[in-house]
Amino acid sequence: NLFTGRADVTLSQKGVDEAIEAGKRISEPPVDTIFSLGLIPAQMTAMLAMTYHRQKMPVIWHNESERAEAWSRISSNTVEFGADKVKEWRRSYDIPPPNGESLEMCADRAVKYIVENEVIELELSTGIPMIYTLKNAKFLRRGNPVGPM
Repeated sequence: NLFTGRADVTLSQKGVDEAIEAGKRISEPPVDTIFSLGLIPAQMTAMLAMTYHRQKMPVIWHNESERAEAWSRISSNTVEFGADKVKEWRRSYDIPPPNGESLEMCADRAVKYIVENEVIELELSTGIPMIYTLKNAKFLRRGNPVGPM
């Protein structure tokens, strides 16, 4: 499992297959907007999944988070920081890497986006919707309709 951060890598054949399968699984519910990162693999995943919808819809592009940019640097510079420190950053919720953001900061940004844009369900490449539960702009839980919440 290679973490590529902001690098625009090619979508693997497994990624292509998963996107197509996701499209088959979500071909029935109406989709009126696609939210995607600006990276080519994210765009390809969205487009492959939406081929079964056979309708035009707006695509909203977002830049990858600073967290991913930081991981790109950290992944290639593990020796500089040490494996233990990198592991601490990757496993912690509230400790940001240098010049990056913590998972907590990323979650705060995501909740703000979900609240501001009224996003209550997000489709993953597996085709299983993820449902985010918020109360008073506060994240409560995450789950999916086919598994425990």
